[in-house]
Amino acid sequence: MAADEIGVAATRLRPPAPPRRLVERARLDVILDDGIERHVPLMLISAPAGSGKSTLVASWASERARAIAWLQIEDGDSDPASFWSSLVAAVGKTLPDFAAIVRPLVVGSQGDERVVVPAIVNAIVDDCGPLVVVIDDYQLIESAGIHRGMERLLDLAPEQLTVVLCTRVDPPFRLGRMRVRKRITEVRAHDLRFATDEAIALLGPVAAALSSSRLDDLCSRTEGWAAGLVLAGLSMERAPNPDSFVDVFRGDDQLVVNYLSDELLATMGAGDRQRLLETAVLDHLTGPLVDAVTGSSDGTNWLNDIAHRNQLVVRLDSTGEWFRYHHLLRDLLALEAKRSFPERLPELHGLAAAWFETHAEPSRAVVHRFAAGDLAGAMALMRLVGPDLLGRGQVKKLRSLLEQVGSAATTDAGCALLRGWCDYLASRYSAAQHWLDLSLDVWPAEFDPMIAMPLRINVALGRAMSPSPWHSPNSSPPPMSCGIAPPNWRRRSARRTPGQAAPPRPKNSSLWPSLARKPNSDSPLTFWHSSRSLSTKSSKATPTPHTPPPTRR
Repeated sequence: MAADEIGVAATRLRPPAPPRRLVERARLDVILDDGIERHVPLMLISAPAGSGKSTLVASWASERARAIAWLQIEDGDSDPASFWSSLVAAVGKTLPDFAAIVRPLVVGSQGDERVVVPAIVNAIVDDCGPLVVVIDDYQLIESAGIHRGMERLLDLAPEQLTVVLCTRVDPPFRLGRMRVRKRITEVRAHDLRFATDEAIALLGPVAAALSSSRLDDLCSRTEGWAAGLVLAGLSMERAPNPDSFVDVFRGDDQLVVNYLSDELLATMGAGDRQRLLETAVLDHLTGPLVDAVTGSSDGTNWLNDIAHRNQLVVRLDSTGEWFRYHHLLRDLLALEAKRSFPERLPELHGLAAAWFETHAEPSRAVVHRFAAGDLAGAMALMRLVGPDLLGRGQVKKLRSLLEQVGSAATTDAGCALLRGWCDYLASRYSAAQHWLDLSLDVWPAEFDPMIAMPLRINVALGRAMSPSPWHSPNSSPPPMSCGIAPPNWRRRSARRTPGQAAPPRPKNSSLWPSLARKPNSDSPLTFWHSSRSLSTKSSKATPTPHTPPPTRR
């Protein structure tokens, strides 16, 4: 199953492109190889940002003739359904039948680890081949359920499975128990520190200007921190006396921030500096998006040029289409933009949102609409994004977006109806009825009222079967009435008691019935039809085809 079929950008499922100067780190490769040979289920690469975790694992993986699945975590992956769907997509690139077997269980259970983890283990065991699964930036996961599921996966892992976690902070696993049982290999910050000979390779030609003792001093001052050495190399290219530069350079975060502000940005041309600050609102960059946000016309050439001159601009693919800023650089750019032109930030987010809308990426557009303070625009996009998230079983992510809508949801039929579905799926039937009533109170004349009928029927059934108005949140929703079910609802056989018969499969698993807007309506809105969404006619142009934007690495 293709990654785009389940909403995962292809660039999240492959390692980052190697840097311009890739340093061989044989001593660390030996540690990773030893973990594979001992069949440990977990290899933990834990170190601060800029330590070279992703580069190390990507370089090691590229030299190994074994099946390797790669998943780059992004902020929204703390939703269990989103995380497990993304992981299934990553493994599915290596095991062809894996996604088809496991994905329906992820969607049907809304990412419940009790259902998903055994299915993953069984599918891997059935395949029988050795498999390495790399999960990068795991520190972005905040869900206790995902952590429980990952620890359970490691407990049940067959001998042929090894999980590599790259993270800035240790996951909340029982690591002590894994150490005693020799089921973990660890690479820590002190392991990743660059020795002098490695620093020479990383610095390239500028290292020739330093004596051996000065190189030792630089490694000591940066504590072997890869990003600090890269920053030092950039500065030494312009320093009249590299030896004296080493005396004042330090690797602590504040000095690096000061360096980026005073040295890197201050030495750039005004045009480059301005464009860097304006694009700080973007997680990822591609030429046309840069042009849309900054008003330029050479975004593609500019990105390729600046990435060639600066290793803090990271290329995300082999074609040079998508890039991102080094995390520390982006943090600085965001702070500097907020200081330099705070009044322009909403405008820049609005321009980014408009670009993503034009290119059929409403889930990314809505984030920028919220950041721009454009609540009306965000609520309009929620009518596109909300049903899609429900269809993928990503209810937690949907709730998070609806929380940003806040009390304004009471004035919008679409958001109120989505709140009702969230409460229904949590078995809070009285709350679901409340939101259903609110949605009908503000129901626009051009919307077909039958759109609310699935929720109305299922809430009524739920309340009738519930022993109290506020049903237990740990209970499953009742069987769907009239063959109408939310898109993420499937039979949850794993949650039935022994001997209990499965409920009949709904004839129509769509949340929104296939109902079009009332005829002859002049409204620019079309409400959820064909189980999809509410869209606007703000632009009649066909969305421009493009490669989906990648996510954070």
